[in-house]
Amino acid sequence: MSQKYAPYGLWESPITADAIAQDSVAMGDTFVDPVTKDIYYIEQRASERGRSVLLSNNTQKEVFGTNFNARTRVHEYGGSAAVAYNGTVYSSNLADSRVYAAKDGKINPITPEDPNKIYRYADFCVHPVHTDLLVAILEDHTDDTPTTVRNSLCVINSTAVTVASLICTEDAQNEFYAAPTFSPSGDKLAWQFWAHPDMPWEGGQIYTADVQYDPTTHTLSLSGKRLVAGQANTISACYPLWVSNDKLLFTSDESGYANLWEYTQASTKAVLSSPVEEDFGMPPWMLRNYPFASLDVDGTKVICVAWRGGRSVLYVVDIAKGSLLEIEDQSFDFVSVDHVQRLSESTFVFTGLRSNAPGAAMLCTLIGSSFVPDFQVLRSTASASSAPLSEDIISLPEPITLQVAGKPLHVVYYAPKNPEYAGSSISGEKPPCVLGVHGGPTGLEGQGLNLLKQYFTSRGYAWLDVNYSGSSCYGRAYVERLKGNWGIADVNDCIDAIQSPKISSVVDTERTAIRGGSSGGYTVLASISLESSAASKKKFFACATSNYGISNLGLLADDTHKFELQYMRKLLGGTKEEVPQVYHDRSPVYFSANIKTPLLVLQGNDDKVVPPPQSWTIIDGIIKSNGQVEAHFFDGEQHGWRTSETIKKAIEFEREWYEKNMDASLRTMIPRISKRYASTAQPKPKPRKGRKGHLYGATPEHPPVTPEEQVRIIKRRIEKAERDERMDITMALTPVKTYMGGFTRPRDLRALYWSKDGPYYGNKVYEAPPASAYVPHTVYLLEARHFTKHGVGRADSIEHVVGICRECDFPDVLARYNSAQSPEREIMDNARWPWVAQGRVKRVKWWNPGEDPKEITRAIMEGSEYESENRQAFSGEVETVNNGTVNLPKLTTTGQQVRTFHSSARRPYPSESYNEDHIVPNFYMKHKKDRKKQAEESLTSSVTPSTTSPSATDAAGLGVDAAEKAVHDPARQTKAVKRRKHEEAALMQHLSDSILDNDLVASTRRLVTKIPVEHYDDEGNLAHPSGFIVPGKGHSSSSNPARAKERSRDEDEERAAQTAAVAERVLESDLDHMHTAMASTRPRSHKVPFEIREPDGTVKHPSGFVPPTPANEFKYSDSVSLERGLSSAISRQRARDAENKSSTIIKGRGLHTTAIVRASEVALPPHLLQPVPVPEVDPQVSSELSESELNPEVDSQVSSRPSKSEPDHVNVIRAKYLSTLEKEPFFRPLLTLTVSTRPLAKSLVRLSRALPRGLPFYASVPPEDRKFGYSFSSRMRNLRLERMQSLAVAMAQGLSGARGGFVGIRFSPDERGRGVDGEGLDKALDSDKRSIGVGIGNWFPRAQELKEGFKMDAQEQIMTPYTSQGTQVDSGPFNVYGLDDWGRRICDETGKELAYPPRPDKSTTTLDEVQAELEAIEEDMLDALAEKNGGLQLEEVRKREVERRKKRQEIARKHTHELARVMAESRVVS
Repeated sequence: MSQKYAPYGLWESPITADAIAQDSVAMGDTFVDPVTKDIYYIEQRASERGRSVLLSNNTQKEVFGTNFNARTRVHEYGGSAAVAYNGTVYSSNLADSRVYAAKDGKINPITPEDPNKIYRYADFCVHPVHTDLLVAILEDHTDDTPTTVRNSLCVINSTAVTVASLICTEDAQNEFYAAPTFSPSGDKLAWQFWAHPDMPWEGGQIYTADVQYDPTTHTLSLSGKRLVAGQANTISACYPLWVSNDKLLFTSDESGYANLWEYTQASTKAVLSSPVEEDFGMPPWMLRNYPFASLDVDGTKVICVAWRGGRSVLYVVDIAKGSLLEIEDQSFDFVSVDHVQRLSESTFVFTGLRSNAPGAAMLCTLIGSSFVPDFQVLRSTASASSAPLSEDIISLPEPITLQVAGKPLHVVYYAPKNPEYAGSSISGEKPPCVLGVHGGPTGLEGQGLNLLKQYFTSRGYAWLDVNYSGSSCYGRAYVERLKGNWGIADVNDCIDAIQSPKISSVVDTERTAIRGGSSGGYTVLASISLESSAASKKKFFACATSNYGISNLGLLADDTHKFELQYMRKLLGGTKEEVPQVYHDRSPVYFSANIKTPLLVLQGNDDKVVPPPQSWTIIDGIIKSNGQVEAHFFDGEQHGWRTSETIKKAIEFEREWYEKNMDASLRTMIPRISKRYASTAQPKPKPRKGRKGHLYGATPEHPPVTPEEQVRIIKRRIEKAERDERMDITMALTPVKTYMGGFTRPRDLRALYWSKDGPYYGNKVYEAPPASAYVPHTVYLLEARHFTKHGVGRADSIEHVVGICRECDFPDVLARYNSAQSPEREIMDNARWPWVAQGRVKRVKWWNPGEDPKEITRAIMEGSEYESENRQAFSGEVETVNNGTVNLPKLTTTGQQVRTFHSSARRPYPSESYNEDHIVPNFYMKHKKDRKKQAEESLTSSVTPSTTSPSATDAAGLGVDAAEKAVHDPARQTKAVKRRKHEEAALMQHLSDSILDNDLVASTRRLVTKIPVEHYDDEGNLAHPSGFIVPGKGHSSSSNPARAKERSRDEDEERAAQTAAVAERVLESDLDHMHTAMASTRPRSHKVPFEIREPDGTVKHPSGFVPPTPANEFKYSDSVSLERGLSSAISRQRARDAENKSSTIIKGRGLHTTAIVRASEVALPPHLLQPVPVPEVDPQVSSELSESELNPEVDSQVSSRPSKSEPDHVNVIRAKYLSTLEKEPFFRPLLTLTVSTRPLAKSLVRLSRALPRGLPFYASVPPEDRKFGYSFSSRMRNLRLERMQSLAVAMAQGLSGARGGFVGIRFSPDERGRGVDGEGLDKALDSDKRSIGVGIGNWFPRAQELKEGFKMDAQEQIMTPYTSQGTQVDSGPFNVYGLDDWGRRICDETGKELAYPPRPDKSTTTLDEVQAELEAIEEDMLDALAEKNGGLQLEEVRKREVERRKKRQEIARKHTHELARVMAESRVVS
């Protein structure tokens, strides 16, 4: 066949854009099931909008079905979305980010669905023993900003469908994890770790840890974490892989190239005897792209992939010998090998690319000792619908290393090739060239078959790929050439490459186009725009194409994702704050006027890495400077093309662009091609930007706005003005997120949008906010009087209500809450009213059968040396109920309220009874000292006293040898330790409760740093600080009868000590406040604290152990100060036991130490102990009540879940409680905050409904603590009060001018807003505008304390810091007063009622016609309802609508603004 001649660039080619787009398939991960040896692979199909399909090699069918997208966006670039083990395939689904398991055709999710959480999973590793447990990367996008995304390792339980954290630190928003891998036995785990500002190829580190399995919880934990290799910013270690139980392989670039290393218990060393100047593996942009795999189970032979000259080479490495053998075979023609996975000792699979054939999933078998490879194609990316591409038309890559300024520069050249053409029809013509710039920038332009390159080379173009400075696979030094030089080194390399003699001799440099995507697109834009670029001054390139190229480095630093958040820090030499001028000088967006090279811009509208506005800025700058530009924006595309339609259009647009902008002399010889120049033709219409930043194409032409629609538009503007003010206030009250090392830039204040330089000025119409927003408003916190029943699993609790209303309306709002029209009526329906059954409370009987609880209580009270004091301070009697349990006495305090220290013994003592440091009261110390003498005497007769050390006690009076033997006698030591525990147990519990008061317990937790109970001595034996030796093999406490008898005796003594401990606590408890004590404590087992604080301030251990110091090793102190005066209490308890020996009780039975807390549940709170009369109800209603409902003393349980099928029962309950609400309101005001405007109040009420950052109040309480109703309700109350108080203080500070005050705040609709164009910033606000009214319910026991807290905050945090000298001091920021149960305000000084302000008069300016319009709207609603119910005929309804529509149009035309403002004020929605 004769060949033709035609100008280069105009050859006809069988490779079409449509064929490339439709047949575009990219091969992704290839992996193997290590048990079944089944092979799986993932391919990405452009014809299905980029869907990633998981296929089985056995069936060649999809594993998860046609609607499943086996892809993950962890680290945004994804990878390792699936894994297989023992026939089960696990994969992440892009649609919902959940993980699914497929086996035997059944597909089930294995991660929970939580609408409040946004989790991504990837890089799965199955535990080899517990195969339903998977370790994976968890990326938390719940707070989806680059600085708040958190990365960790987690354990997925596929059976229970749960996810548990494995490794997660407080700095998780700066950390990354990859490649978790188990050892073959599953007892070790290895993973890669790095943190900002490193990328994984810059400072990746390899860690290992021991794996522990907990059979009770069926989960995994780690211990013994060890750093194996890698160093931040210096040495990168990647791709950890256990090849045996004691050998870990990985890559490390310590030598300057990423070579193979090994880690064992003995050492960490390089595998090869001498480094190879080749990189083993690509930078881990995507997860689990392993470059090596073990061929045998012992890990002695490893198949490895290295990179030489931009191509892959294959090695078999002998680990033991440290040698490698290159597989040089003609059949190995792969230029890229990825995802290497072992199949057997002689076979492995991988994903391979050839220069002359499509990519494929491959199976390689190594034959013989010389490892001759035999390759088999498992799955090819070639299209089955089209004929295979002829090798005659394929242009093969030619790698070339240029020398520029004495340094190597790597390029790959593709010559024009088409078997139909012998050359150009123009004599001496050189082919035009397309210069390709890869992305990354730490990437590599490979040499595999790329149909886009062949599309151009088959049409007569040459193609030149430049692997500029910073490209990977040429060593670490080549990568680091780009450090601080991005935008300079890469640009210069591209220009030097095309101008080099070797390249310029074969291509037409005057007709060279430069193209690139992402960071490659940045290099394109930089090369034709930046002042530092030679191409911006001399036209080196005929035209350029930017595919989603970066143009603004500053915006990229703010908008990019977490993985690359600090990538530019090294590329540019610092952060935007550190080197702002560099970011400016290297951002093409600021130099678009320099662009004289014709530019084609291709951009995705949904691109988050490079948002479309960046491209529009470049386009606008070129148009204004009369440059030549063409742009195309694709809907639904992100950072890269995934759909067939977009791929096709992008290719055709690019080809047309090159044809239009080649040499003008050539255009005269070829058919005329239509030209489009931005300087001479009208630019394409600018897309419309939606409110979320999306571009939707040109702005459509809308029909004229009707008068009614104009009214609604103005109404929305009025409401928006108030909403924007509220948002600015809320933003000022919300701290900037500077926690955990990150920083989130504050959003722009919306008020400043209306400044002269703001985006709204001159572009939008401003409407003043409604006048009703600028009257005082109240934010209220109401608390229910009684507990509310909840569903199964949730304890009864006190409910709270937060709301907002006008100040003058608060009494009426509160009355409505306490009425049949209450918005919280369901809470009252399910309340534990006093006259209904109170639910079944577990009664704990803390006395033995035959004992009289009243006599025990009286004996305890009479035996106290504070008997007279108790009788003066308390009054009350013990009542016994029918079932034999006891109601604890109703006690009343007569002393003044002072600070207390004991959560279970709140007794009024004068404040002078406290010592100087107020840690332990003097009366407490006196009580213990007076009992010391009694303890010594009683202890002599009942329990042998102990000394500091049990060994010292038992060895007293013996010789040296005998004493030394006694010290190490295990039996003697065990007995001494147990005896001392019984002696000290009760007071330890007492001190444990005494250290914290009621408020501190709810917010304090035990410190982690405690003195250990055991330690290892020099010989490696586990020993107790007291000298006690832990029983080991052959040394069991139950190995002989003597020890069993001793243990039984010890148990009796322990029970006696427990009972005595309870007796002491009953003695010293204020039982009237027992329910308050329960609000800060919960039942817990009896524990002996590790340390106690002595009166002199020293800290000592109960065993006498002294913490070691450099000058003080393990010693034992004198235990005289540790003796406990409990002997008398123990004696009394034993006496009572002795009296009851003849009864049927179990000998030695003592009262459990938690009995006092649980027994107190028998007694209801004080207001419920008083007799409550059953309200009178209608006789007909009362006849329907059951006996248990009429008699509150009957111990029956009302269902905790309200039943919707029993409306009669609900009506009965309502009939009873509604009649009591006037005398005793159910909802009582706990706290009210009154501010001067509604935007201030709305900000308060929004922020008061949760903790900072939106955390619900209940979420700060541990789940186990939510089961205790008193404690949980008290905590919720305290959390809400603390939150509202802190917000009130912050708002008062802002109103006083702190941090510049509130910008945009108004106090009348006529004001523009404080700070707009600088107005109002030069003077302070009036005192009436700054004042906040604080109302506190007088019923609250801590009301006075809360009031004092507000006053103290006003003085210390507001008035003192923000009142300058010479300024007249007003009454203060807070006006504090009391509230009664009905919401009436009570003056604390006079006790008189404070009147509420009168309601403002209704506006007299409301037009009659406007009012008629509102009534017409309401009539329309009523007519529609009547039509729905059949009250009106359809024709009649339509007739009325037409008449009223005409009337409304006329009214809206005449009174547009008046009607809109009335509708905004009354919030009528038309």
